[in-house]
Amino acid sequence: MDMAIFYALGPSLRKDEYIHTYGFTPMILIGNNTVYCGFKNIFSFSSKMLGLGNSSRSLEASLPALIFGLSIGESFQIMPELNYYLLPEDNLLMIGLGFQSK
Repeated sequence: MDMAIFYALGPSLRKDEYIHTYGFTPMILIGNNTVYCGFKNIFSFSSKMLGLGNSSRSLEASLPALIFGLSIGESFQIMPELNYYLLPEDNLLMIGLGFQSK
């Protein structure tokens, strides 16, 4: 079992609007110190910031995914991953990159 947290900030389609996204990702992993696979579910909470900080609505998402990855390094690891998201309307394949310190 593993747990990750994240935060992201980016522009939205409107030029005066920014989206803040944060959340956590519980994972069930099997494998060894080099190769692993498993299942994760991303719980994401977002808010849109208008102009200089006026907040609008909050959004929530739950994104289940299958994971296939590698761990490269000893005390500091670089972890390239292949993520297959199981979305209601269409599945999505994405490449990810994680970092971990022991």
